[in-house]
Amino acid sequence: MPELESLEGTLSLAAARRWAIAALRAAGVDAAGSDVRRLLAAALGLSPAQILARPEFVLLPEQAEAFVGFVERRRRREPVSRILGCREFYGRSFAVSAATLDPRPDSETLIEAALQLISAEGWSAQPLRILDIGTGTGCLLLTLLCELPQATGLGTDLSAAALTVARGNAAAEVSSQSDTHRHARRTPSAGSSRLRRPALGALSRLSTGTLVVTDREV
Repeated sequence: MPELESLEGTLSLAAARRWAIAALRAAGVDAAGSDVRRLLAAALGLSPAQILARPEFVLLPEQAEAFVGFVERRRRREPVSRILGCREFYGRSFAVSAATLDPRPDSETLIEAALQLISAEGWSAQPLRILDIGTGTGCLLLTLLCELPQATGLGTDLSAAALTVARGNAAAEVSSQSDTHRHARRTPSAGSSRLRRPALGALSRLSTGTLVVTDREV
C-alpha cells in the first residue's frame, strides 16, 4: 500500500485522493476514482462534486483517519455501499447492511418495465397492490410506491435483519415525503420458506390491478 503523508494537518484533499486511487488500483479495485470520491465525500461531509472542486482543502486528523479506514476496507474488497451504509437506487438513497443485497443499477430496468406496463395498461390511477418477495432493502417496492401515488404494497423476506433495514428505509421515505399516502407493510408471509436462490429480477403480470415484483426465485 502506498505511503501516506502525515495525518497531522498537512494532508490535502488532492494528496489524499491521489494516495487512495493508487492504493485501490494496486489492489486491483475497478473504478478506483469514483470509489475514492464517494469515500472522501463521506469522510469529510462533502458532496462528490465538492471533492473535485476543493483540491487544496486540508483534512483534519480525524477526517484523515476515517478516510484511511474507509480505503483499507475497500482494499479488502468490501463494497463501498457497505462501508458507507447506503446505496443510491433510482435517484433515492437506501440503507444497506450485511443482511441485504446491494440495490443494483441494472435492477432499475425492472422499475422501468413495471412503470411502462402500468402506463400501457392504463393502471396509473388505479389502487395497485404490489408484492415484493425477498424485499431485502425494500428498494424495489419503495421505489414503485413513490412512483405510483395510489399503490399499496407488501414486502416479505426470510431474514428478520433484512426486514429491519426495509422498515427503516420505508420510515425514511415516509418522513421525507410528508404529503405521501403510500404505505408498505413488511412481514414474512406463509410459504416464504420456498424462497431460496438469488435470481435476476422478474416482473409477472397476474391480473388487473395486481403486480408481483421479485428479485428471487419462487
